[in-house]
Amino acid sequence: MEHQPKKYMMHNISYVFVIAILGVSSVVFIQPKIEYILWSIFLGNFIFWILAFKNFVHLIDIRYKFVHFKEMFYYGTLLEQAVI
Repeated sequence: MEHQPKKYMMHNISYVFVIAILGVSSVVFIQPKIEYILWSIFLGNFIFWILAFKNFVHLIDIRYKFVHFKEMFYYGTLLEQAVI
């Protein structure tokens, strides 16, 4: 959400409301225990992780270049020798 402050703000506000609604509904409808509140927070975080991943997936470059592998291999072999 680079350079999109309104989208970022709406995402955060909706995140707070979803967490609050899930927490209140777990207390009212299930049981007023802390573990159910924690499960509702986990569920809300998981939902928003999926939404954030869908929004940010176009920013991730998943192409792999052999040049990077060669550099990592060379650096790793030097580290391995230093540890031994």
